[in-house]
Amino acid sequence: KSDQWIVDSLDSCFIHSDPHVGFPEILDNSKREDLSTLQNWAFTALSRETEELLRLTFRVFEDFGLLKHFGISDEIFKTFLLAVKCNYHDNPYHNFCHVVDVLQCCYYLLKVALNGRIPALLGPTHLMGLLIACLCHDLGHPSFGNVFIKESEHPLSILFNDTSVLENYHALVLFSILRCPLYD
Repeated sequence: KSDQWIVDSLDSCFIHSDPHVGFPEILDNSKREDLSTLQNWAFTALSRETEELLRLTFRVFEDFGLLKHFGISDEIFKTFLLAVKCNYHDNPYHNFCHVVDVLQCCYYLLKVALNGRIPALLGPTHLMGLLIACLCHDLGHPSFGNVFIKESEHPLSILFNDTSVLENYHALVLFSILRCPLYD
């Protein structure tokens, strides 16, 4: 196709991860995290190692039965989580710890505050969408805001016509990850 260069350039906006190189085995059953840690409002991701955060994140989706419901293999989801982690920069705020805190807050509200009444409120598709949104809402965040991006005439500002630039970019990075043939 003549438009393939657009797809290629957009797909280059995210970091590809190789699940077999340099990453912890987050599905190691001997290192399964206890979900009671996440059922505490005082939880903070900042005091935890990346490997533990990845395992806790996996356990949230597993606890709601979403992987089984949608027929997503543990390996595919693990690879997705690693790609998400790789696409968060080491920013002071918009980083992987921040989104795990957001995910934990949502998990706490759904599991503890709502007393397990999730099925009456959300079906599996809505629940999956909510948790993925928690996890991916700041993907690729460059650590500066929309105003700076617009004023500096950053390429992202031009690409998104100065309209919700970072929000559109976060969605772009997520959809670029999902376009990877691995998730077909």
